[in-house]
Amino acid sequence: MHGGRGLPMAIHKMQKPTIAEIYHQIQKNATDWRRDHLGCSQLGKKCERELWYSWRWYARPQFGGRVLRLFRRGQNEEAELAEDLRAAGVTVLEGPEPGKQFLASILWGHVGGSIDFALLGLKEAPNIWHVGECKTYNLKGFEAVERRGLFKARPVYYAQIQLYCELFGFTYGAHLGVCKDDDRINLERFRADSYFAGELIEKAARILKSSAPPPKMFKAGSPDCKFCQFRDVCHVGARPVKSCRSCQHGKPQLEGAGGAWRCSKWDRLITPQEQRAACEQYTKIGALPVLGE
Repeated sequence: MHGGRGLPMAIHKMQKPTIAEIYHQIQKNATDWRRDHLGCSQLGKKCERELWYSWRWYARPQFGGRVLRLFRRGQNEEAELAEDLRAAGVTVLEGPEPGKQFLASILWGHVGGSIDFALLGLKEAPNIWHVGECKTYNLKGFEAVERRGLFKARPVYYAQIQLYCELFGFTYGAHLGVCKDDDRINLERFRADSYFAGELIEKAARILKSSAPPPKMFKAGSPDCKFCQFRDVCHVGARPVKSCRSCQHGKPQLEGAGGAWRCSKWDRLITPQEQRAACEQYTKIGALPVLGE
């Protein structure tokens, strides 16, 4: 079909329901956004209040299908990079056995994480094992890490690798950044810093032990709050997502190693499934019961 001047119609400007459906299905089939533990990948964030809200499942992340697909691309890069490293003569271990990851947990099982790789044979230090983490960046982010270093440009990633060094007993960490615009790879190595990791673990312990949100670190108009998923809860007083984690009866068990939670109302342990559903006695933290809440 052609327009009046004999040119093809600009069908590229029409709506694209197929693409919309792709994004919809990705969003529909996404994994549960609620982590049972507080992740090592989060603890480098400055705001302890944000971390507390995250661990207590206060707000659902508002990620569309396109962004979730972008996250998936980053996850897929790990396998490709592992093969590239092996081709370069590096020993790459992705878990204790095929199909399993290296996992670690601390603080009664409420904090944990998994490493991307254990690496041996990097040309920069052939005889030293490294914790290896793969991250993908757009061009601007990649060049910032390359220019400023991971500690300054992406402190959350730096903290994550330092925690893994501490938890898994590595003396060196390696950050492998991949630029999504031109496929450049950046490698940055650094020594493990037990003192730095210890401060992060102390931060995590404060969050776990707090029965109420920690004090606000920033004002509502701060750039640090602009894209925070908990901004409305924190600054506007929006209601949290209903779960045992945001209920005043839900209590993390600070003993043992299973990451368990107990309901003080019913005086029993509650499963992760029960925590997600909550019950008719739900009372949000810091509030009296509200009819119909």
